Amino acid sequence: MAISHVYIIGELINCTCNYSDGEEITSEKGDVVLRADEGYFFNEIFEYDVGSFTYETKIIEDGQKQLISPHESYDRGLKIYLNDDYKAIQKTPPTPTTPAKWSNIYKVDNTIMGELAKVRFYQGSQLIDYGNYIFNYFLSPIKIDDGLISPDETSILLGKLDSNVKAHYITSYLVNIDLGEIEIPYKYNNVYDFLDTDCVLHLPFFEPIKIENEYVIGQSLFINYALDLYSGLCTVNIKSSFTDSIIKSEHTTIIQQLPFIQYSNNNIQSKINTTYINVFSRAFIEVIRKKPYYTGLTFGKETVEETTLLNKTGFIKVNNINLIGCATNDEKDKIKSLLNSGVVIL
Repeated sequence: MAISHVYIIGELINCTCNYSDGEEITSEKGDVVLRADEGYFFNEIFEYDVGSFTYETKIIEDGQKQLISPHESYDRGLKIYLNDDYKAIQKTPPTPTTPAKWSNIYKVDNTIMGELAKVRFYQGSQLIDYGNYIFNYFLSPIKIDDGLISPDETSILLGKLDSNVKAHYITSYLVNIDLGEIEIPYKYNNVYDFLDTDCVLHLPFFEPIKIENEYVIGQSLFINYALDLYSGLCTVNIKSSFTDSIIKSEHTTIIQQLPFIQYSNNNIQSKINTTYINVFSRAFIEVIRKKPYYTGLTFGKETVEETTLLNKTGFIKVNNINLIGCATNDEKDKIKSLLNSGVVIL
């Protein structure tokens, strides 16, 4: 029976091999594998040589191991050369927002996507487009916090294809953005702060949101965005100091899908959609009040005045009308009726 050996030529980074350099491979010791160090995992496929042939490793045990060569080849007298740089990357603490291992999210740019476009097609007995494994490609108007971006670059995987195109991956599919606090003081310190008052919140990328004024006037609003990087759906949660709880949530899609040609039924498909609205950099609230007649009392009062209407403007109700003019009695009655009901003079 021929004896096989393993030779470690490349560098083992954050991982170990169960065989040492030059060690004989035995069935008792088992498969040649790389194991990631504690707190690390494999996120890309590497290469190794067996004789004059080059093979790819296989990720097993949810990224904890890389299989180099199965034991059935041990009795062939082959020499296995680990001549790549085998690197495991650091794990992030497991949270509900950590992306699934089979659907990584990468931070890319035009250069990376250009390199990816060159290697996505495989021409064998039939054309294989590994670009079908790209679920979504979009531009986010919100900057991803550096703390959510892996410090190390890793190879982008498209199905079973290791593209060898490097990019940083994003460690959480849910991005939270704090838009801060808005405080709305009283203006009249009486019922007119609330009477005939509308409060409209204006937010980046959202339609204006009307909020009941008891949650706004004399209170503080706290605004938070939660962006889902899988779908591009952004949720805004609005909290008021009046109840110390979320009083309103709204949803909208804020990403801009970018074209990345995909083949489907022999047809080339791509699309661009733009969903940006209200593109401004800050949140603010608009308080719309009708001007009260009198603000000196808690409940206010109307102003009664005896005068002519010649220089008056705005909303006016008139009683005890002395109407002078050449109109008919029927026309005068109609004019008095309208003035009694109230008119707006521009």
